[in-house]
Amino acid sequence: MSQEETLAALNQYAADLGRFWLNFNSLEFILRLFLARKAGMGTTEFVQIRGKEVGQSAVENPITDWRTFGTLCADYNKGMPIPERLDFSRIVAIRDALAHGRVLGDESGNLVVVKYSRPKARTVTVEFKQVLSPAYLQVLSDEMTTLSHRITSMIGPYMKR
Repeated sequence: MSQEETLAALNQYAADLGRFWLNFNSLEFILRLFLARKAGMGTTEFVQIRGKEVGQSAVENPITDWRTFGTLCADYNKGMPIPERLDFSRIVAIRDALAHGRVLGDESGNLVVVKYSRPKARTVTVEFKQVLSPAYLQVLSDEMTTLSHRITSMIGPYMKR
């Protein structure tokens, strides 16, 4: 692979990963908003949280709490009838791997995310491995967009002024 091809591939990866991250952040916020509205949080409370500055306190609620993405997904599904539950498993796994794994290059010039287990007797096990091709990242972005639309379509009954 020439230097120009390598730079083009890295630029493509950056754009694809940026699209993934934008869609992921949107999905997480939509989940938090859904859970907040379902818990009775109104617009006034949301605006108050948004206006906080560094050093100011805010009430803990579904927008501000420290739940992990996987826990948010599980909490969403717990409160939904079985036919309305969503499969977040692939998004949870790749998000966890990107947050806690390593992105490495392979001999073909592909970027690969690899997540290792915690060490046992100074040995680790590969827990997750995925080539981060443009096509794969696009599939994930499309899946997150679909999930976001499904959640948004369910939020109506919980909206209040």
